[in-house]
Amino acid sequence: MVRVRLYRRMPQGDLTGFDAAGHSGYAEKGSDIVCAAVSVLTTVTVLGLQARLGLDPEVDVDDEEGWLLCQLDPEAVDPALWERAQDLLETLALGLREIARDYAGYIAVEEVAR
Repeated sequence: MVRVRLYRRMPQGDLTGFDAAGHSGYAEKGSDIVCAAVSVLTTVTVLGLQARLGLDPEVDVDDEEGWLLCQLDPEAVDPALWERAQDLLETLALGLREIARDYAGYIAVEEVAR
């Protein structure tokens, strides 16, 4: 099962990052649409934060273990860019929740207060 944690800053309620770990087990490696969908959403979110917004999130990846971490420091980001980063992160959250709804048992998405 893929486990995704969305980090939410409290009491503000904004997203500061996420991590995704594991393999869904939906199909064999290379044919697993659940893993592929999660990989695309998380990778595109990181790329958007970096390339489109010019941010430098903390990113850690372990392809062998199927693990990705992405975190932003809210205090280090200009407020206007922070709002744009929220759009990307909230869109990620929407996509992940939709996958979890359609493929329950293969992906779990939880929010964690940070």
